[in-house]
Amino acid sequence: MTLAVNFDLAPAKAVKFFQGKGLQAYFAWQDMLHEEHDRAFTIAKMTDLDLLSDVRGYVDRAIAEGWTRQRFIDELKPELVRRGWWGRAEMRDPLTGEMREVQLGSPRRLNTIYDTNLRTAYSAGHWDRIRDNERSAPYVMYSAVLDGRTRAQHRAWNGKVLRADDPWWKTHTPPNGWNCRCTVIQLSKRDLNKMGKTGPDEAPPSPTREWTNPRSGEVLRVPVGVDPGWGYAPGASRRDDIIEVAREKAQGAAPELRAAFLEWLDATIARRRASR
Repeated sequence: MTLAVNFDLAPAKAVKFFQGKGLQAYFAWQDMLHEEHDRAFTIAKMTDLDLLSDVRGYVDRAIAEGWTRQRFIDELKPELVRRGWWGRAEMRDPLTGEMREVQLGSPRRLNTIYDTNLRTAYSAGHWDRIRDNERSAPYVMYSAVLDGRTRAQHRAWNGKVLRADDPWWKTHTPPNGWNCRCTVIQLSKRDLNKMGKTGPDEAPPSPTREWTNPRSGEVLRVPVGVDPGWGYAPGASRRDDIIEVAREKAQGAAPELRAAFLEWLDATIARRRASR
């Protein structure tokens, strides 16, 4: 069973996730990794925040209005050309102070901007919906597009069914790399039985490899089969932030109200976990 991401649809949760991002200008993609992408929108080499904000608007419309990949490129390219962010150019690397020849806008880069932002937004929105329905459908199946472009490791994960709260998803929620087309499918107990399963599978092995970030020099452990920077669950940190913000805001309330609210919050979280 496979399921491709349908960019012709505009799930409200995907739109909400993307619209909740701020802006962050960076020179290289390695400057911003993992959960940082839950909080901010960035494009490598786009250091003009006004331009970055405008491009974010194009991506926002692409998600909300279900633009095709080609429409996104056709709409955005003239604006980038007009504002001088196109082709090869000389830029100063703020990390080293050196002038470097870099690639700014190109059809390939616009394709990457479209693909990366739509897939992560849809993934975050999809998982938010999975959490909402976790009580009646507590299982999630990894689904890869099985063709000649599929990575061997992603092909091996295809069809694996785990509980939605299995720790494996923290580092293996798709997309798991550049141009990864994998997604997940939520399943109920009845769905599981129809597949001939009486319970979830064991989580696949999670060997890691060392990767040195060329920008920071930091050595990270990267899951095998996952590209550097992609070993996180889109949107998960945003959900954790909401809980922490709620706790912080409660500190300013009257003692009785604060105690009642925190008791309610803890009970709600406990019920949610018990239902998994």
